[in-house]
Amino acid sequence: MARRIAVIVLLALVGALVTACGGSSSTSSAGQPAASRSFNPEQGESSDQVAPGVPALDGASVPMEMDSYQYQVGPASAATTATTYVSGDLAEETEDAPPGTVYVLVWVKVTNAVADRPEPAPVFEALEYDVPPSLFGLAVPDAESQHFGDCTVAGTPGLSIAAGDGYCGLTASLTSASMIPEDDQIQASESVYLQLVAGPVPESVTLDDVQLFVHNCLEQGSPCEEDQGVAEVPAAS
Repeated sequence: MARRIAVIVLLALVGALVTACGGSSSTSSAGQPAASRSFNPEQGESSDQVAPGVPALDGASVPMEMDSYQYQVGPASAATTATTYVSGDLAEETEDAPPGTVYVLVWVKVTNAVADRPEPAPVFEALEYDVPPSLFGLAVPDAESQHFGDCTVAGTPGLSIAAGDGYCGLTASLTSASMIPEDDQIQASESVYLQLVAGPVPESVTLDDVQLFVHNCLEQGSPCEEDQGVAEVPAAS
């Protein structure tokens, strides 16, 4: 994954040799780059550069605050499905969907909203390398919840799924394809690109119904007391 730059550089060199000999680079079942394609800017290089295979994200964004750091969350790519993915946590485990189910994947752009200093990427580092479980949610309208597995209705007491009223959601976590600088810092006004995954869900899910939500504000991974609302992340244009 992106934090292991030495391994990634080695894999990239091996991949280049294979390509030169007529081989082809590997892709996940979702058609996204394998973990060895994760993007790690060199010192002084812009983290806003889009790595190969990341959708060109463009459009409106919504504000998000995490532990007093300010971000803008840009539009997600259209949702896709995969039968397998590599987790973005330190274990880098390969997750396989049981028969009849799939995982739902989206890309999202997270921008440092501060123009005069770098800020940390919105990920947990201490125990596992992932986004806080309350930060992002993938959801479908309540009427389609039977096609989204064991999802949680927005506003369920005691639970903090990021989903809007009238939606049933699942928490979203990182895949290893996420593009995060090795030092976990987002430079001033620049961005990182996260691939999020939720599921498994029934393979009958209608992707046009899948919507990405983000909590407006988190403190230590939980919704802020003064603002526990969620924002709908616009679709990519």
